[in-house]
Amino acid sequence: MAVREETLRLAGERDCQPGIREATLSEPITLSPDPKGRGGYVASGKSGKPLGYLTNRHWIARDLANGRRILHASVNCIQPFANAQGIHTITFRVVTGDAGDRFQMPPAVAPRSQAPRTYSANIVGESYRQPAIRRTKVGEAVKLFHDIENEHDDRAVAVFNARGEQIGFLPRDGWLTEALIDQGCHYRASVKEIVEPKGSRRHAAVILEVVLA
Repeated sequence: MAVREETLRLAGERDCQPGIREATLSEPITLSPDPKGRGGYVASGKSGKPLGYLTNRHWIARDLANGRRILHASVNCIQPFANAQGIHTITFRVVTGDAGDRFQMPPAVAPRSQAPRTYSANIVGESYRQPAIRRTKVGEAVKLFHDIENEHDDRAVAVFNARGEQIGFLPRDGWLTEALIDQGCHYRASVKEIVEPKGSRRHAAVILEVVLA
């Protein structure tokens, strides 16, 4: 089997905030057997604090059970978005291979100099969150939170107002979800417009202004 390389996120981010807050980009990580005896692994950084968990069904755990080994594991990206409670997210680069396989990190590429880009973006799911939307003001900053533990959609990105109330989600297959999750873009977001109910539309809708960098 060839060397396998993947960037991924792990479960348990809510419980691993102390370690995630101390982690740095490119920091090496170690995977150790879960001390709770559930057959999975715990990822930890230089601080020794946990950064996330792998179940025994994860492909990395299966590779290790089949005699493959970790060739490289490091922090790939610390995501810039968090919810109103300060939940930060983290992405890892993990490479597995057989005995004798080698892996060398590619040389670093200097980031492109690019001016911030401003876009308008719709959200979905507002009909269930009208009380929170009525308390939300135009111009108010919002937070975008990738809810990896959402039981219905692991790509769900929730939108929270300045009071920490959820007002909707980003469209699952939309360009903004891709920019945040897949490309790791930094962002600033605020409420650009609240469209009041009219005609057949029975609930207020929210339009965001998003600056990507």
